[in-house]
Amino acid sequence: MEKSRPQSPALGNKRLTKLRELYPECFVETQDQAGQIRIKVDFERLRLALGDQLVEEPQERFRLEWPGKRVALARAHLPATLVPRPVPEESRDFFATKNIFFEGDNLEALKILAGSYADRVQMIYIDSPDNTGRDFIYNDDFSTNSDDYPRESGAVDQSSQRLKAKVESSGRLHSKWLSLMAPRLSLARNLLSDDGVIFISVGEEECHNLKTLCQEIFGQANFRNTIFTRRHDKNLSRQFVSSGLFSLAVGQEYILVYSKNPQTRFNPVYRKASKSRGAKGYWKEFWISANRPTRRYPLLGVTPQSGQWKWKREVAEEAVKNYLDYLRFFQKKMSLEAYWARTGRQARFIRRDVDNRAMSQGVEHWEPPSEGIPRDTNWSDMLASRPLGLDFPFDSPKNPEVITELIKFSNVGRTGLVLDFFAGSGATAQAVMELNLADGGERRFILAQLAAPIKPGPQGFTDLAQVARARIRLVAEKIEAEFAGNQEPGLFVEPLSRQNPLDLGFRAFRLERPDFSARGWGPAGQTDDNQVSPAAEPRLPRSELERLFEVMTRLGLDLGSPVAEMVSALAVLSSREGPSPEAGLAEPGSDSQPEPAEARVLVVGSNELVAFFGQPITLDLVTWLAQLEPAKMAFLESGFKDDHVKMSVHSIFQRHSPYTEIIII
Repeated sequence: MEKSRPQSPALGNKRLTKLRELYPECFVETQDQAGQIRIKVDFERLRLALGDQLVEEPQERFRLEWPGKRVALARAHLPATLVPRPVPEESRDFFATKNIFFEGDNLEALKILAGSYADRVQMIYIDSPDNTGRDFIYNDDFSTNSDDYPRESGAVDQSSQRLKAKVESSGRLHSKWLSLMAPRLSLARNLLSDDGVIFISVGEEECHNLKTLCQEIFGQANFRNTIFTRRHDKNLSRQFVSSGLFSLAVGQEYILVYSKNPQTRFNPVYRKASKSRGAKGYWKEFWISANRPTRRYPLLGVTPQSGQWKWKREVAEEAVKNYLDYLRFFQKKMSLEAYWARTGRQARFIRRDVDNRAMSQGVEHWEPPSEGIPRDTNWSDMLASRPLGLDFPFDSPKNPEVITELIKFSNVGRTGLVLDFFAGSGATAQAVMELNLADGGERRFILAQLAAPIKPGPQGFTDLAQVARARIRLVAEKIEAEFAGNQEPGLFVEPLSRQNPLDLGFRAFRLERPDFSARGWGPAGQTDDNQVSPAAEPRLPRSELERLFEVMTRLGLDLGSPVAEMVSALAVLSSREGPSPEAGLAEPGSDSQPEPAEARVLVVGSNELVAFFGQPITLDLVTWLAQLEPAKMAFLESGFKDDHVKMSVHSIFQRHSPYTEIIII
């Protein structure tokens, strides 16, 4: 039987499929070095098909360029070289939760997510790394160093002869930062759903470059806003008053907002009104400068000659009547606010102030009291950062209240998915959990954070990933303690009515080299010729759970899917309806020994994947597993009792579960 090797998802497959649907004549069959037939793009045919819509290389165009750009963007299309290793001991409610935390390079994490989360993420929030002249902790191998930059930027020729009078280090730093961001944003866009949106926090050092980069990746039509939040006030300027200020202290931070689709609409969000605004209404001009002739009707003796009234005629006329009724019957008894409340907070009012000489000629409508005022891009009432309040050694952690407001503003439904691949201290996870608690939602989060070294604190943390995981655990414990008394972790059910308990856990993974590379199971079909050999990089034996998640990654399955760990095959069969009493009997000619009760499997989701990595694999066991009718079935090749059992797998599954995909690794 030919061994089946699952492949890592090809990041460009979906785009190529769409391109093939539009231009089938531009795809041809070619033969690779191994003699395999491959479908490739004939670029010359595509060039002819596009005609004058194709921009030729020498033609000038508006775009952002930097040394290393082409290599950086190409990096996004290379397959993942790492796989996620489950770390249950660093997790919380590992088998029950649907939330995910990756420790490792977020570029690899995004490539892994491309297999199962493409077009599924409703919102991405990231706090982009600062570019203040310090070294990046994300040292991508395509980033330009100080030796290469002068040559790539054109400051020197190939023989290192200077062509420009001076080479500034700032250009290299900008190039390195852009090379860091470009492939990650390109991959992130593919993860967004059709109504998805990305929010990117950035300082003023790179705001202009980031916006230009995002215009290329997301499209200019998908730029929505630049929101700014307030930074903590600093008194640094006072120290230098006597000698003169070089510049003002930075008092705000930017959040760039991009959608995936120009038709995407957002939900209104509100800031808290002042005490007086919450208690008192006010009069506002009824005329606006828009140009709709049907709303130029006579009202209180005024007919606009340009512009228009705000409301339809019948609504405005009813509002005039409402105010006249108030003046006639209630003005001496109560305020207009009290009368409005008496009407159920629904009535509208219009009057005319004849002394007003504005465009409306004194026609005004009444704005009622409001506890919330619709937000614009000025979010200066919210701090960009907020102390953790958890006794953690971390500078300027992001304010989860800002992220919560962004989730409300975006199209994250009650069961939506939120991604943060520069997770920092884990503020996004806190925002998701607290919002779920507040409104009964079941949103999920996926976080990725490099194990960036930090200055050890009293808690003993040595890297940022440790801080983020600890913060998520402490926030979860705080929620449980507040709403569930002294219940044990994992038993918490919050008082809100919902179909499922509040998910306060996360499934932790570390990104490492694949276990199966030495067996020829490389990324995107590569053989182990391109892999690090076991001799060069020794590996400890992997657990069955680790093997399971590596298979799930290669198959593009949801890493947040429920997993039943080490379930007895006998127990699984006995819990299913309809298996025949002969399910455990051996086939004619097979061993007559009954299967041991301790033979156990791993089940993913509703039988999306069933895996058995133990031994020995006998005919009886294969029959049991086939009767589970899994969508996919994974075996470890070394586990088969003999070649006869291995060669019989296909026929047994054809009899009991003909649509199961068999995977032998």
